[in-house]
Amino acid sequence: GIGGGPDDLAGELEDEFGVFVRGLDYKSVFAHCGIALAVTSIDGKFMDCNPEFEELTGYSRAQLLPAEDSRSKPSLRTENSLIHPDRA
Repeated sequence: GIGGGPDDLAGELEDEFGVFVRGLDYKSVFAHCGIALAVTSIDGKFMDCNPEFEELTGYSRAQLLPAEDSRSKPSLRTENSLIHPDRA
């Protein structure tokens, strides 16, 4: 009908929110959020971390992430290596 109903408005808002979320710069939010964040693979290897995570753990990003050059010594750190054994 003319003007649409509540369902039409809800659909429009969902569409606009989806566009907003897709437009966020993930890396910028991740790097500047002020909370320690890390991304790990399913087997617990670090894939990414932000500066707050480095500060919290005392490990640099280079120490935590696997080497980009596969011939280099890989990182031996996993998320489980940072957790106290009584909490794992």
